[in-house]
Amino acid sequence: FGNWTDLDDYNRTDEAPVRVNDTVTIAKTPDYDRNATIGSSVNYTIVIDLPRATAHNVTVTDTLPQGLIYDPASFFLTANNDSFSESVSSPNNGTTEVYVNWSLGTVNNSDDTDITINFSAIVADVPANQNGTELVANLVYVTLRDVNNRWITQSDQSGTIKILEPDLEVLKAATETLVEAGQTFNYTIRVQHTAASAWDAYDVWINDTLPDALAIVANTSAPPANATFEAGNAIGWFYNHIPLGTEVVINYTVLVTDTVVINETLLNNATLTWTSTNGTNPNERFGNWTDLDDYNRTDEAPVRVNDTVTISKEVNKATAAIGEYLNYTLIIDLPRAHLLNLTVVDTLQQGLIYLSHTASEPDSPTISTPNNGTQPVTLTFSYAAFNNSAGNDLSFNITAFVANHPSNQNGTVLKNTLNVSWTDAGGADHRAETEVLITVVEPKLEITKTSNVSSVQAGDLLPFTIIIEHAANSSADAYDLWLNDTIPLRTEFINYSSSPVEDNFTQLDNRNLSWFYAYLPLGQTVNLTYTVRVNESVSPLDILKNNATLVWTSVNESIGNESEERFGEGTELNDYNTTATQNVTITAAELIKLPEYDRTHWINDTVWYQLSIILPHARIINLTVNDTVPAGLIFRTTSVVVAPPHNYTLNVSAPNDGTQPVNLSFVFGTIQDGHVLNISFNARVADILQNQNGTIIGPNYATVRWQDNEGTVHNDSASSGNVTVIRLPRLNTSDSVRKIVEPNWVPPGGLVNYTVFIKNTGFAPAFNVTLSDTLPQNVSYIAGTTVMNGASGPDPNSIVPGANGTTKLTWIDLIPRINASETVWVRYTCNVSLDAPLRTVLVNNATVEKYEDEEGNEYPGASDSAKLTVRYPMQVPAMSSYSLWLLAGVLALVAISTLRRRARRGR
Repeated sequence: FGNWTDLDDYNRTDEAPVRVNDTVTIAKTPDYDRNATIGSSVNYTIVIDLPRATAHNVTVTDTLPQGLIYDPASFFLTANNDSFSESVSSPNNGTTEVYVNWSLGTVNNSDDTDITINFSAIVADVPANQNGTELVANLVYVTLRDVNNRWITQSDQSGTIKILEPDLEVLKAATETLVEAGQTFNYTIRVQHTAASAWDAYDVWINDTLPDALAIVANTSAPPANATFEAGNAIGWFYNHIPLGTEVVINYTVLVTDTVVINETLLNNATLTWTSTNGTNPNERFGNWTDLDDYNRTDEAPVRVNDTVTISKEVNKATAAIGEYLNYTLIIDLPRAHLLNLTVVDTLQQGLIYLSHTASEPDSPTISTPNNGTQPVTLTFSYAAFNNSAGNDLSFNITAFVANHPSNQNGTVLKNTLNVSWTDAGGADHRAETEVLITVVEPKLEITKTSNVSSVQAGDLLPFTIIIEHAANSSADAYDLWLNDTIPLRTEFINYSSSPVEDNFTQLDNRNLSWFYAYLPLGQTVNLTYTVRVNESVSPLDILKNNATLVWTSVNESIGNESEERFGEGTELNDYNTTATQNVTITAAELIKLPEYDRTHWINDTVWYQLSIILPHARIINLTVNDTVPAGLIFRTTSVVVAPPHNYTLNVSAPNDGTQPVNLSFVFGTIQDGHVLNISFNARVADILQNQNGTIIGPNYATVRWQDNEGTVHNDSASSGNVTVIRLPRLNTSDSVRKIVEPNWVPPGGLVNYTVFIKNTGFAPAFNVTLSDTLPQNVSYIAGTTVMNGASGPDPNSIVPGANGTTKLTWIDLIPRINASETVWVRYTCNVSLDAPLRTVLVNNATVEKYEDEEGNEYPGASDSAKLTVRYPMQVPAMSSYSLWLLAGVLALVAISTLRRRARRGR
């Protein structure tokens, strides 16, 4: 049976086990990412889904990441637990992870209540939590034991939390950077989120504390502040909330008080603080000026009291003459503020003399010595502390004048220096300097005295022109001009005219003249003309001397200090004086010697000379005329002619034969009044050895002498042209060559003799005479017929046919020498052809082609012609041609025989 034994084993069993559900799930929400700021609270919910059964030893553990603080007060539990305990790890301040453990004991979930836990954590104000920081996921897990003592564990995590922070900036600006007392200006404070800001700002405070030198006038804010306060120089604005993207603009106006000191810096800072959450929250981040709680900013807009000191110095003129007054204006433009240790020093350079001054702020200056132009002069105005908050500034007027000191010359630059020093709010010393220059100008005058005539004669009116003008380097007006002139001796004053009209004219003892001009502006000219008459006592080349002197000054009493003016006393310093001289000479006696050109003359020619003495209207004292006839000429005493006639004495030196110069002296004595005195005479070219061909007989020198009224001897000289002697052979005159023909008629076929006579009409031998003869048509030379001075001569060197049947005969160098005055004849025979027409006049021309002088120079000679008529002496019977030919031959033989006989006889 079934006894569940080995023996009684009739028993069997089987089972179908059923297990209670042990599925546990846990979920932590929210599981999405969230944003939070410092101090804000984040909520979590944990849901544990249990089976409808009893779980033992249920424990829930939650791990908060670093940066979060667990808030026990926020814990809320829903569960059917039989016990509860909570433990929180330490520290729970956000600096590290926080572990929170909840023990629920046995949970009877038969009613399916499950477990729900809700709690909050706070974003801690710790350094690790910064804008953009992401907190890691919040991890939770649950453990429990089932009926079989088996442990079951499940876990889950929430989404991450990203930390966002508000970040503000404050920008402060002033409408002015430089200010002065009494001035109002605006400050602007701008508060705005920076580009990095990601959260609204709360509990915003904007504070500003002004320096004592500024006073608040008014303020505005946009959008309007939730609260504004003022306490003395402190002012503040409070905003509960400045949303992201909102800008706050605050404007306030301040007044600069009259206590400011130059260059003082007015500092004030605008401060800004805010919090991360609204209201009071011990965990929020705020502005505590620490590295952690750094929700604070500051900005400043420094304003500085104007330190610009402008000094200027002007002078009423850029140029001044010696002694002229100068007015200097000094203006010191100060900022409206206090200046410490203000000192004003004005220095007049050497060459200036201080006269007086006025000042807008009275102060007795210290004036250095000496004050006479030899040293610089300083005027020192000292102000220990100067309050210029009213903006009155400082001004001075200083009067000085240019000293008459050697260092002051035309173009000298004189400097007046203004030096201003002061101390600013920071104790720093400052200095400003400027200068003004004036140039010393001087009137430099020139006097020019001229006459439009350079020489005069007795009775002439002599005008003088005096021009007073500023020199090229003159640079100022001239004052108190005195022009003095003494007219020449032997003249008489007639009248004068002046432009501009003089201020005064004085004449003393007829010769001393004075003109006064009070003022001559720069660039203006005085033109003065006066006239005198020359009397009859003057002599030629008397010098009519006169001298004009001019003096002037640099100022008059209206523009300067006359005790310091420069004037004309002829010293190195006072050199305002000048002179001009215009001498006029009485017209001189003038000598003209004629002829002035060069001439050529043959031996024994007559050479003519004339002396013309032009005498002015004056008294010519001891007039003497000297003439030197040069060697080579013989003076002809009887040839002298003086016109117009005057008494004179003539002295002639010896010998007067051409070998030596001959001195002629015409002594006339004293002659009154003027005319032209002409002296003419002749000389002859001497036939002496010295007069060779080409000899130049030099000029004929003449001198006229006289005395002036001072006893000075004057002279004028003149000379004629040269005379060149001609001593040459001459074969070129009309009577040098003569040609004849014998007989002067001839029948056809006849013979004729031509004779050429060559005469040397010169004064030297001729050499190498070449002769030519041009025979007409039908005439021919017969060889061997040339005879020269009765001796047989050579045939022509050349016989050349010419145009129209002519023939040219040329005897080259036929005559070796022909002495002066010698005649050489040349004869030669020619035949007239039978073909010569009857009644034909045959002309032929003989020419001396050339001859030479002793030096081999060649000259062309003269020529002459002879005429021959062809005709029969009588009528002859007609003959046959043979008979005529025979007759011509007989006649030719007879003629040749006759000529030869004559030649032998030397005819």
